Amino acid sequence: MRLLILSPTLPVPPLDGTTTYLHNILGDLAQEAEITVAAHRGTPGAPALMRQYFGSGVESHVYGSEGLRRFRYRGYVSLSPKTLAVDEHFVAWVLELAAKRQYQGVLVCGSMLASFVEVFRPTLPAMYLPLDATARNLFALARFHAVPVRWIIRFLALKWIWYEKRIVKLAAASIFVSAHDKEYVVGRKGNESCHIVPNGVDKRVFHPMPAVPKEFDLVVGGNFEYGPNADGLCCFIDLMRQPALQSHAWRSLLCGRRCAPSIQRRLQQMSGITCSWDVPDMAAAVQRARLFVSPVRYGSGIRNNVIQALACGMPVISDPINVEALSGQEGKHYVCYRTKEEFAVMAQHLLNDPSAQERLGANGLEYVDTCHDWHLVARTILGLVHKSCRRVH
Repeated sequence: MRLLILSPTLPVPPLDGTTTYLHNILGDLAQEAEITVAAHRGTPGAPALMRQYFGSGVESHVYGSEGLRRFRYRGYVSLSPKTLAVDEHFVAWVLELAAKRQYQGVLVCGSMLASFVEVFRPTLPAMYLPLDATARNLFALARFHAVPVRWIIRFLALKWIWYEKRIVKLAAASIFVSAHDKEYVVGRKGNESCHIVPNGVDKRVFHPMPAVPKEFDLVVGGNFEYGPNADGLCCFIDLMRQPALQSHAWRSLLCGRRCAPSIQRRLQQMSGITCSWDVPDMAAAVQRARLFVSPVRYGSGIRNNVIQALACGMPVISDPINVEALSGQEGKHYVCYRTKEEFAVMAQHLLNDPSAQERLGANGLEYVDTCHDWHLVARTILGLVHKSCRRVH
């Protein structure tokens, strides 16, 4: 079988949601099919990295170095259906590339290229993945803003929900990362072309490291340039400013992609918080603390930083929205707080009870090992590709 995979960028290095997803399934897909990856843009060293990671089993092509046209608002890429129709020269380049080989199917990765589901519909079965209900993100984001910004965000969200429904209708198969996202876009019933395949965790990178010393009490990790994570960081600052926590002198670590200067200025006014930006080894960084906190208040899909922390054997305390897409059990695999006061009580209980930390971390690790395996994700997607090809042809 020959598969053409379309991606906004080549999936090396895996820095964000789409590239991480594609990077982790590509090796397994290449064992069962001939893969060609066509990207709209890529860094100068990306083709060499592709050969280093995947060898000669994956062929890669890059259209150019310029990014797709987009309007950014607090980390979200918010596009109208008109601008989602990528430029005709790129479409012609992809179609010319597709004509050189007899492909049996197309995987369209990421919302920036979703229009290609319609481009290939007359000739090849096109699958769209991963789908995490961007419209839902925007509606949730609107709640935290005043008029007229709230109206603008809701208007963009309405455009997105229309577009997502249209793409799902046209695609030979659509892969949702959670039941919540699927239900938001297509309803509870959905149709036979909609499938739920949760994200995985790269266990070669994220695994328990007992030798790492516990220098901190709490850790918050993630890409803080991303809107929901940046907002979550502000929430964490508010959590730590509670009078009930002022006397504990807890030591907190923030690690990941650097946050905005305005948030950094707020952090400078806080005591007991250490910032470690752009860390080379995220798995080792989060394990420098005894408890992982996920304070994000809005968003959709599966939080990669949460399942990565669970894969490291970390006890996780989270806002409920960050674990609603997981099939784990609250209280057994992770704990959730719903108010600032609940956070203070739960965090204090866990930090004062090492056996509870160990038990919660072990249960979370067992859950991730069972439910979030990238090899299983790749095999499931490959099975859906075969099924879609048989149905179309």
